[in-house]
Amino acid sequence: MKGIIYNVFEAFCLERCGADTYELILDDCGLADHVFIGPASYDDGLLRTLAGAAGPRLGMKEGDLHRALGRFAFSHLAARMGAFVAPFRDPKAFLMTVDSIVHLEVQKLLPDARPPRFQIEDLGHDHLVMLYESPRQMYDFAEGLLEGVAAHFGRSVSIERTLVNLATGPGCRFELRFGADPWS
Repeated sequence: MKGIIYNVFEAFCLERCGADTYELILDDCGLADHVFIGPASYDDGLLRTLAGAAGPRLGMKEGDLHRALGRFAFSHLAARMGAFVAPFRDPKAFLMTVDSIVHLEVQKLLPDARPPRFQIEDLGHDHLVMLYESPRQMYDFAEGLLEGVAAHFGRSVSIERTLVNLATGPGCRFELRFGADPWS
């Protein structure tokens, strides 16, 4: 996993609990004084380890922490990759480009990046299905990112999540229904 996710995790913890508690979380994981570098790659399991240590210190269950981190992460990622978000005024239209444009561009910038894959099914106005495929199986984080996308565009979203078996292994089906467009 790329260091940018760990940078976002740090920002999340600093905002929620401050630097002293973040340092304790790192200590709990044997990472005292560790600095994560954005474009560097780190072991995929490390985020789960950090979240497992952060949960009790933040008073959150691990799944809830991952969802909250995903919601938080989208605004930070959008700020760094604004050129891919700015052309859109609608979360559905943006999400339909995640696999075919955004993740492709991420891989151009960071060739060793392994973003999740999404198969998209457009079910009509404000209704979308996204099949998430990744060996990381970070379903809570992905759901939080989807909520973050909707919030970024000022829309509510209901998400129905179902675990599925894909040809490549376990996956997750996210069925999204967006609330009324505040701009109409």
